[in-house]
Order: sequence, then C-alpha cells, then structure tokens
Amino acid sequence: MLGLILSLCLSAFAATPEALLAEGQTKQRAGDTTGAQAAYEACLAEAPDHPGCHWELGWSHWTKGEWDEVVRHWEHTKRVKPDWPELDRYLPTAKDHRDVAARLRANRQ
Repeated sequence: MLGLILSLCLSAFAATPEALLAEGQTKQRAGDTTGAQAAYEACLAEAPDHPGCHWELGWSHWTKGEWDEVVRHWEHTKRVKPDWPELDRYLPTAKDHRDVAARLRANRQ
C-alpha cells in the first residue's frame, strides 16, 4: 500500500511536456545548449509528437551547426503542425545549410 501511495505521489511531481519545454527554453537562453537539448529530449520521451519541443530542439541543433538534426526535427514539426509560425521561413535555410555541409564533407573525402 505504501508503495502505491509513494508511486502516486512521485507521478504527481513528474515533469509535464510543457514544463520540460519551458525548462529547455530557459536553459537555451542561458547558453546551456546541452542542458536545453536534454530537457527537450525528455519532453519528447513524454510526448513524441510535441511540436514545440521538436521546434526548440531544432534551434538547439542550429546553434551547434548540426543541420541534419535541425531538418529532422523541423520536418517532424511540419508533419504534426504544418502551420507552425516561422517554420516555412527557417526550414528552407536549414536545408540549404545541410546541403552545403554535405557537399563540403564529400569534397574532403
């Protein structure tokens, strides 16, 4: 019985996707991209199709120049919420950066 009560209490304190999104945004604004990414990944573990967490995780990858990941997360955002604000503005730029990075990698080989 005590275990059930403890389990119910702990689940009441579990972070919600919205709380994890807010935590990630706070960390990203503070320059803690790794911490922000961890919060967004935790958000996606709870809500795999959360468009806000995919969008923000894309921005975290943008700051690191991880273009494949930016595009992957933003395309997911587009699938689940096609009218996401500014998606049509930034997704083509991310795809351009991804393609340039791929050509540079190919030229080095």
